[in-house]
Amino acid sequence: MHKKTMIIPFVALIVLVCLPVSLVAKTQELRMTIPNAPGSVAAQMVQDFADDVAAKSNGRLKITVFGGPTLCPPPQAFSSVVNGVADLAYTTATMTPGIHPLTAMTTLPMMDIPNAPVGSKALMELWRTNEAYQKEWKDVKVFALQAIGGGAVIGTTNKLVKTFEDLKGMRIRVSPGAQTEFMKNAGAQPMNIPITETWESMDKHVIDGYVFSFTAVNDYNLWDVTKNYTIVNLYSPALYIVMNKSKYNGLSDDLKKVMDECGTKFGARLDEWYDDVVSSCVKRAKSEFSDTTYTIPLEEAEKWTEKAHAAWEQWYKLEEKRKRPARETTEAFMKNLEKYKN
Repeated sequence: MHKKTMIIPFVALIVLVCLPVSLVAKTQELRMTIPNAPGSVAAQMVQDFADDVAAKSNGRLKITVFGGPTLCPPPQAFSSVVNGVADLAYTTATMTPGIHPLTAMTTLPMMDIPNAPVGSKALMELWRTNEAYQKEWKDVKVFALQAIGGGAVIGTTNKLVKTFEDLKGMRIRVSPGAQTEFMKNAGAQPMNIPITETWESMDKHVIDGYVFSFTAVNDYNLWDVTKNYTIVNLYSPALYIVMNKSKYNGLSDDLKKVMDECGTKFGARLDEWYDDVVSSCVKRAKSEFSDTTYTIPLEEAEKWTEKAHAAWEQWYKLEEKRKRPARETTEAFMKNLEKYKN
């Protein structure tokens, strides 16, 4: 009888050892916030990232994706990751200019960021090598920083913008910083409303237009409320994929490796997707809105660039008063851009 009782625990131990890790190890639940609505293409891509993490970790990590304001208001995504309300976030840094002031350099009007892969590589290298820029991200674990170039548009409801002078008197939604100063210099009224409120503001004619990447036009379905499209190199948003630092540091080494590999893969996939979206959106604008889509020609663009650089100087001086090396950081970023363009 004694031998039988000894055999049972031994057999149970053998069974336990032979079970897959996913059935033995406790699953760690992670919450991820994104500004995109559930069901959107961006939300599906984030879910693919979550599924990839679950598969590579053998079920030991499970990411639940919360779209829109379901976990936290989109402008609070970064602070929510820092304080642990969210474990991960994927969103745009233009929502948090007070937290990421130097990252606003990607939105400098007429900044020459040709596409997402080049812009993102340049921004990631800046983060790896520039101490001042690293400070903006010191409170989180960074997986990817992105700069989406090559597809900026001024979308309007009333008139088609063809010249710098056409902006005068218009109420235009722009990001804070140099974008705002540029519009002031043009005699326009800059409106710093959240990206999530743009559709309603256009629909109710609270604003006359906006400056966005075509990726935002597509993701927030601004096609429904936009009549005119002016293609001009006026805006390049920055985005990020980050994780709560304590939660990341608490993972085992093998799970950290899973998160690192999946996060890097997700960022690269997003870069490719953004380029595809920009290309398809430009084609859509030129086909469906052929009479009201206009590309700023080179001669006029040179005038815009001259006006834009005046706004850059205003932004530099403002940030220098706040003891931030905006000029030096921007110049380092631009050197990286040239490196990856070539």
